[in-house]
Amino acid sequence: MPPNNGPRTKLGYDTFYSNLEIQESTLISEVYGIKMVIDQPLFYDLSQLSSKGVPFEGTLDDDWKFDFSVHDARRLVCTNLADMTGRLLAGSLALESCILHYLIVRILLPRSSNLAQVSEEDLIVMWAFHTGRQIDWAHLVWYRMHKALRLNALLPYPHLVTLFLQHFNISLDSERYVQIKRSFLIGAVVVTSFGYRKERDGSWVKNGAQPNNDEGQLTVEGDSSLL
Repeated sequence: MPPNNGPRTKLGYDTFYSNLEIQESTLISEVYGIKMVIDQPLFYDLSQLSSKGVPFEGTLDDDWKFDFSVHDARRLVCTNLADMTGRLLAGSLALESCILHYLIVRILLPRSSNLAQVSEEDLIVMWAFHTGRQIDWAHLVWYRMHKALRLNALLPYPHLVTLFLQHFNISLDSERYVQIKRSFLIGAVVVTSFGYRKERDGSWVKNGAQPNNDEGQLTVEGDSSLL
C-alpha cells in the first residue's frame, strides 16, 4: 500500500474540486459520500500557512499602492540590459528573480500556460519578496482555490487537498496514486534554461556577458548542483 504522507489520488483530488463550494469563510466538499467542512481555523491548522500580511488577491493592494510602481518593480527584478517598456519575459530577469519566478508559476501561483511570461501578479509578488513585504499566504491560497472553481481552471495545491482528505479519513486505497513532489532541486540545467551560464569561479552570468576571468565559462553537464 502506498504511504499516506505524500501521494495523492487523481480521482479524489478532482472530485474534491468538482464538488467544492465556498460559503463565506468555509470550504465545503464531498468525496465518496463523506462531507468535508473546512472552516478557516481548520484550514490554517492543516495548511500551516501564515495568515499575517496583506490579503493579496492578484492585484495591487491599497496598502502597497503608494510604494509600488511598475517601472521601479521592473528595475528591481530585471537585468541592467532588460527592456523596461515591452512585454516582460522571464529571460529578462536577474538570476534571483528568475528562480523566484520559476517557483511562483509552478508552486505558489501555479498555471498551465505562459510560464515564461511575467504577469502583473507575478511582478507584484516578486516586488513584495524583494522589498520584505508580508503576504497573507493562507488568504491567497484560499482565494486561488476559489478561482479554480471556474470551468477548465487549473486545479492547484494537490498536497493540500491530500491533507484535507486524510483529515476526514477518506479511504483512497483503491485509487491510482500519483506522487507529489513536496520539494525539488532547481539544478544547473534549469538555470541554464533561464539564459545563464556558470563561470569557472562558480558564479552565474547572463549569456552574452563577458567572462568573469580569463579561463572563460564552465560547461555544465546534467542536472548538477547550483554550487
